[in-house]
Amino acid sequence: MKKKLILLFISLFLFSCESQIDRDLKIDNEIDSKTENNQKFTGTRISIQKPNDYEFVDKLLRIQKNAATYIQVAEIPNSNFNDSKSKIKKNYEDAILSGNLPKEFYKKEFKFNGNDAILYYGADKKNKSEQIAFSFGDNEFAVSVYAVFPENDIKTREEILKTIFTIKLNKEQKTESQNIQNFTLDINKTEFVYAGNMSQIFVYNLNGKIDPNNVFENQILVSVLPKANGIETLKNYSLDMIQRHKKSGIEISNMTEKEIFDKNYFGYEIYFEGNYKGKSNKVYQLVIGNENGSVNYCGIVYDRKDELMKQVKLISKTLKLK
Repeated sequence: MKKKLILLFISLFLFSCESQIDRDLKIDNEIDSKTENNQKFTGTRISIQKPNDYEFVDKLLRIQKNAATYIQVAEIPNSNFNDSKSKIKKNYEDAILSGNLPKEFYKKEFKFNGNDAILYYGADKKNKSEQIAFSFGDNEFAVSVYAVFPENDIKTREEILKTIFTIKLNKEQKTESQNIQNFTLDINKTEFVYAGNMSQIFVYNLNGKIDPNNVFENQILVSVLPKANGIETLKNYSLDMIQRHKKSGIEISNMTEKEIFDKNYFGYEIYFEGNYKGKSNKVYQLVIGNENGSVNYCGIVYDRKDELMKQVKLISKTLKLK
């Protein structure tokens, strides 16, 4: 499951666009982030040397120059990146061959602070932006970084690249997930327990442990999202997630959807039955937001589907934004 989450961070971007601009980033085979005065992302062990005209957006684990230019990070502890790397590459290349992802501008495998690293660079023509997706780690952790900036803006691209190569992870520090979490929920009276978090993604399952090899985990993922500008933003995000489910290999049927209006938030709910690698599942997704922030609540069950889905929906009714 962690392998799929690492891939999720990389494949948040649809790479397209053609240009005469030099897309060769000319990255060295080995890079060391010999930097000082790094600042830590709240709740993580990751730090970065922030440019003066960027600001931290703590809940999103992001530094941002403006809405069109930012760097976002995700730490995935207790994950063997060395084992995951080949799977990430294969899934990414399969997605390109299948047409789900257009061909990238540039990719590179190299050593970053002594760890294995992979970097992809491409563009989203629809949004007139370019992106860099960068992952590194060892046999104990993985870090995923993605950066967005205006298309054909070479100066900003070079600034982004220089900045992400200042990133460090301090293994001696502890994560403080409560500083990221912007929601509360009640899992009492259910079988689900808290299993941990991977940066802004909080995991609940039946045994309290994240198993990277179990692709059929009965689980709930709650992801911290940016503040939404109305119900249409949440609806578009929800429908985009459905496309991501399909691209990950889930066959979807019997889907229902509806808008939700509450005195404390607005939201969009989707439920569907599906099949993944020959095993049937049920998925419930609820995206809610208010003036302070948003979250994506997604429960997926493969076993005892009626019973566990009932618990997934029960927990969703206790979900509140801070």
